Amino acid sequence: MRSILSKLDKFREGLLICGGDFNISLDSSREGVHPTPSVDDSLRGRFLTLLHHHQLVDGWRALNPTVKDYTFYSAAAHSYSRLDTFLIPHHQLHYLTKLKIASITWSDHAPVMMWVDFQATPPPHRTWRINESLLRDVVIRQNLHDSINQYFEENSTPEISLPTLWEAHKCVLRGNLIQIGAQRKREHRATLDDILQRIHDLETAHKACQSLDTFKDLTEQRAKLNSLLSQQAFKSLLLTKHTYYTQGNKCGRLLAHTLKQRRQATYIPKIRETDGRDLHLTKDITAAFHKYFSSLYQLRDSPPLESDVCSYLRESLQSVLAPESASALDTPFTLDEFSIALNSMKAGKSPGPDGFTVAYYKTFRTLLGPKFVALLNALDGSTSLDHATLRAHIALIPKPDRDHTLVSNYRPISLLNVDIKIMTKMLATRLNAFIPGLVHPDQTGFVPTREARDNTLRAINLIHLANATHTPTVFLSIDAEKAFDRVDWTFLYETLKLLGFGPKWLTWIRNLYSVPRASLRVNGTYSPDIDIRNGTRQGCPLSPLLFILTLEPLLQRIRDNTSIHGHPLPFHQYKVAAFADDILLSLTNPLVSLKHLMAELDTYGALSNFQINLSKCEVLGVRITERMKKAIVTSYPFKWAHRSIRYLGVALPSDLSQLYITNYEPLLQTISQDLRRWKIP
Repeated sequence: MRSILSKLDKFREGLLICGGDFNISLDSSREGVHPTPSVDDSLRGRFLTLLHHHQLVDGWRALNPTVKDYTFYSAAAHSYSRLDTFLIPHHQLHYLTKLKIASITWSDHAPVMMWVDFQATPPPHRTWRINESLLRDVVIRQNLHDSINQYFEENSTPEISLPTLWEAHKCVLRGNLIQIGAQRKREHRATLDDILQRIHDLETAHKACQSLDTFKDLTEQRAKLNSLLSQQAFKSLLLTKHTYYTQGNKCGRLLAHTLKQRRQATYIPKIRETDGRDLHLTKDITAAFHKYFSSLYQLRDSPPLESDVCSYLRESLQSVLAPESASALDTPFTLDEFSIALNSMKAGKSPGPDGFTVAYYKTFRTLLGPKFVALLNALDGSTSLDHATLRAHIALIPKPDRDHTLVSNYRPISLLNVDIKIMTKMLATRLNAFIPGLVHPDQTGFVPTREARDNTLRAINLIHLANATHTPTVFLSIDAEKAFDRVDWTFLYETLKLLGFGPKWLTWIRNLYSVPRASLRVNGTYSPDIDIRNGTRQGCPLSPLLFILTLEPLLQRIRDNTSIHGHPLPFHQYKVAAFADDILLSLTNPLVSLKHLMAELDTYGALSNFQINLSKCEVLGVRITERMKKAIVTSYPFKWAHRSIRYLGVALPSDLSQLYITNYEPLLQTISQDLRRWKIP
């Protein structure tokens, strides 16, 4: 089966239907079949892995997610099983209208019947993206330069606001680029047809007379054709972000294989609903994600009272910006800042919904830079960014080592428009200079000069200290539920205000979070737009800095709470270490400390939307008695780690003599296995 599918991949086009008796029970025990021996489970697992690799789906189960039916009866084992089905590529499931298992009659297998409707193709979900090869053409680049210049000269009037003027310029340029691209495509097609016709005529002539001059002309035309097709293949290969040093005559195959691997890394074969039903069709999977994230991004109908938030923050925040620092953050943006932000952005990244890439802004920076800087400096209470500017696409990235059939185990990454990324990069660059003074050294995530290893080294030292002093200590790893996406905006704005940020900075932040909308990208399709009313968008350069500022009040409350105990050392009592939302608490006197910690988390969560998954939080006990452990397990639904706890990718054992064994031996074993499997494709 593996060999057959691998061969089909090399030339497969159109719809692939693979049907038959696979001699493997296709259903899991959860789907209601009789238990099978463990060897069959292992074989089934390998078979399903093979299907997943080739993005093939059990068609009958996809259309009948809750039905129990069978295609084979074993008289010897007195059991039914489903061995026969049709396998269909996941992205072509929409062609299927019905699959039916009939009765077992003259054969010992039941026939499986499938109905296919080739007219059932859903409308394509096309998103425009600038063809960067057009920007490399000198003539086209000059024409676009003139079009941009002419647009701003003709439309820069007092009646048109700067945000509208800016967003409309992208619509005009998009139309120009589409027109130019279509013209280039027609010219390319005409050139290709002309060469093919010449080759046909020359072949006919050479067959008749076999003239050397004719053969020479024929060879030249074939070389032109090969050059033209190679250029086209090379442009396509650039899209895959791969470099091929040798391509031979297999450009199309390499491209198809690479694009397939990319689709495989992001495609979602099924999602499980809360009621246990499995969803296989892309439209149903998209609807499930849309429902979940619509709820996530609209957690509250009304924000918390500003008075309650302000009271909490005044008691919590210790560091504030100096007036001169706030003034520096509020100064108008300059062209130099625009250039620095633009130069720091990498080419080849996916653009936002508007389709304009970094290359566009770098190509026309002298024209676009002054207009964009003027736009940012003009934002105030009455002038705000256009709705289309703030739109985003959300890519769903599966979290490692999680159940990928649950919608909650996917991380939403916002693909923002490049102009918004430039703006947030400019803001983040300014803020970076002041972040270390606003955030305690316990927080190392996204703070200049601080590193994740600061936290892991501290944790190792604290484990050593707990063992050396025989101090009962628990190390609690907090699992925050979608921490970035839950941040309450009222809490965010009040935090910034009480930290001393000036009015202009607050205006820029409020503009970024005024009317953002996003659509989810699932298996190549896009969901309806979602209104976003909370959260800092992952994928935005400013987002992690805003998040750690909103988290700082909680961490400071934990540090200040004398009923939450840590290891007292010179100059500081170590209780908490954080890398953004990855929080590790080291608590002594655990029963008392945990009680007051939960109270602090509840208070903070009620105001900021912060929420932790208690059942996913993990505890490592060092010098903890059985009686104390039992009391903790009884009171809190934490997962109790028996030997080690993982934090920031490092396994932290309670017995530090096992540090090498728990970290390096599994790594070496994985590398050895990879090397044994590795071969040149």
